[in-house]
Amino acid sequence: MSTKSKVFPAKILLFGEYTILMGSLALSIPYHAFTATLAFPDNVEPASSRKQVTSNLHLFEFYQYLAGQGDYFSQIIDFERFHKDLVQGMFLQSTIPAGYGLGSSGALVAAVFERFARHLPSKDEIATDEGMLRLKTIFSEMESFFHGKSSGFDPSVSFLKRPLLLGQDGVPELTNLPHAFSAAGSGIFLLDTGQTGKTAPLVKLFLERFKPEGKITEEGEALIKMIDKLVNSFLDFSDYQFWELMKKFSLKQTKEFKPMIPENIISLWLEGIESRLYYLKLCGSGGGGFLAGFAPDLKKATEFLQKKDYYPVVVPVK
Repeated sequence: MSTKSKVFPAKILLFGEYTILMGSLALSIPYHAFTATLAFPDNVEPASSRKQVTSNLHLFEFYQYLAGQGDYFSQIIDFERFHKDLVQGMFLQSTIPAGYGLGSSGALVAAVFERFARHLPSKDEIATDEGMLRLKTIFSEMESFFHGKSSGFDPSVSFLKRPLLLGQDGVPELTNLPHAFSAAGSGIFLLDTGQTGKTAPLVKLFLERFKPEGKITEEGEALIKMIDKLVNSFLDFSDYQFWELMKKFSLKQTKEFKPMIPENIISLWLEGIESRLYYLKLCGSGGGGFLAGFAPDLKKATEFLQKKDYYPVVVPVK
């Protein structure tokens, strides 16, 4: 039997992709259909063994990056134990597809922190703004290895396995999704674009346009206001207001985030807006992977998409 660590779920960033880097509200949920855990080699098929070796080498690179950051991480991570496990062949056993916007790197960060942290935060610590902010800051520094710049929000969701709301003060807080949303027959789904995306270059492109040299532009401020309204409208679910905002935001993404949307999906995206059956948005950084869809009537939207040979994956909202 393989020796495994705890299992960590993927995440779905419902609102806040990119604007989270400018201080907007953000809302994210754990997605348990995909998971990741640290494991050790066992008697496996050669093909699986090759994947384990590749993952082990990738974890070695991550270890070297963290160890090379000076005293900061040496006080947080037990590098001696980390190295020992790597030598034993430790790898990440994950079903989370990379480049699909589901937080594959966030789950990895959460798994590494849980196994090698010198101090794991208690429930009491997590319940305080200071404790939550410290955790997010650590995750931000760790995940920067993968994306160049990270908010630390994705690993926080995977680590805590709870829906999180990121406030304008940058402090995450545990939250609950609105019961009225699903009670109305509305729903959220994922749609596979059939290709992977790369986060780092898209983040760079976004920041160059909306936050050049660290200063938020007027267009950036407008995006932040729109996202903040969307998040608040969703959590305090008001049927008419939310769907009107969702329609405007979905359309705005086709204009402001065009480089992040695969060309083969644009017509389907616009069909949803025109028919008011569903509203698509990026799920993570875009460029491929999954899109997130919001439907006023989930059943009608699903039937419509299936007729076009698209098969939405329904996301539990609870």
